[in-house]
Amino acid sequence: MVHTSAIPLGSEWIDIRRLDAAAVNNHLRVATLGPQLTSSEIAARYLIALLEEKYGLRGEVTIYTSFDDASEAVMDCSASAILVANAYSGINNYYMDARLALGAVFIHPTPPYGLAGLPQVEPSQPWRIAVHPACLPLLNEMVPKTQCFEQIFASSTSAAAQMVLDKEAHLALTNAEAARKLGLHFISHTRPIQMLWSLFVQLRPRIT
Repeated sequence: MVHTSAIPLGSEWIDIRRLDAAAVNNHLRVATLGPQLTSSEIAARYLIALLEEKYGLRGEVTIYTSFDDASEAVMDCSASAILVANAYSGINNYYMDARLALGAVFIHPTPPYGLAGLPQVEPSQPWRIAVHPACLPLLNEMVPKTQCFEQIFASSTSAAAQMVLDKEAHLALTNAEAARKLGLHFISHTRPIQMLWSLFVQLRPRIT
């Protein structure tokens, strides 16, 4: 299959030759942040569908408890690539890592974000809110100005929703897909975030 090295496709930039090199038998294994129905997993599935449609490159998504764990999967060849949200505070580590190379960049909105809790359950005072650190600025938008609250950090928006079910938090700043799956309902307005995503592949040493 002959490809142009780097092809601008509207809101996507894809170095398909680099992704072809990272794939095994035309199959790309993408590692990203879990648990199921995180914004990262949803974006990864979008990317795989895009690659299959435009280039015939098949793929699958594997989720991990952190981006660092996903990165290790790439390093030990359990995965072909790692997909990272550019809102993640540690993304510079992947851009600077000499073992990794940027293979794709694309824009894909997250599902709508908002504050969600169990149906017909009044949160105790102060509200205990599970939130991923990258979403902290949204608390000022979603929580009423007069409401007292404390924040508990979660590894993802999907994990934040699970913390409500596990009674570790009264509310979660989570995404609509995770809220729907776990039976939570929103008590605030919701809105998607226009997110930039970066896909990194391992640079394989040259065989001489």
